[in-house]
Amino acid sequence: MNFLRRMSSRALALADGRILARTAAAWAALAGLLFAWTGRFSLTAVATACGHPAPDVQFAPPPSETLAFLVACGEPGRAAWRDLQVVDLFYPIVGAAVLVVTLAMLLGRLAPQLAWLAFAPLLVALGDYTENASAWVLLAVGEGSSWAASTLQLGSAIKVIASSASWTAVIALLVPLVVARLRRRENRVILF
Repeated sequence: MNFLRRMSSRALALADGRILARTAAAWAALAGLLFAWTGRFSLTAVATACGHPAPDVQFAPPPSETLAFLVACGEPGRAAWRDLQVVDLFYPIVGAAVLVVTLAMLLGRLAPQLAWLAFAPLLVALGDYTENASAWVLLAVGEGSSWAASTLQLGSAIKVIASSASWTAVIALLVPLVVARLRRRENRVILF
């Protein structure tokens, strides 16, 4: 129990709008590079070079599909996927930080004793880094590494499920705060 209190205290220390603004700005820049940009380091560059979206953006791609993707890419596509992996060294932890700080702020307002749950999005980063490490192995070893393709599948599943759960928690925690604010506003209008 003492451990959870310490973790809640640490999470509440992160519940700061300035920290959220900084992490959100870094996350937006990286997301823009990965998802909106069409040049080097982007998902578009990989899809263009390989003729198929990277396994990184699919939910738990079967190992056979990942290995086929690697073969279809050829050297230019592998170079594009390698570039993507460089940016993806930073994206998972920055994205998880945004979720951690957001959840810490929301839990701090609604259930401070449960603020330790704000660290759950670190599973998103763990899954993403598992996926990325597998991609690096595949890029180094090639299509003969079926275990790396299987590990990529597992990392992808963890990443997507943990991310979905984290964003669902953010939305679920926002609803009572928005409802309470609307009720306060409605009560002020009625009083005046």
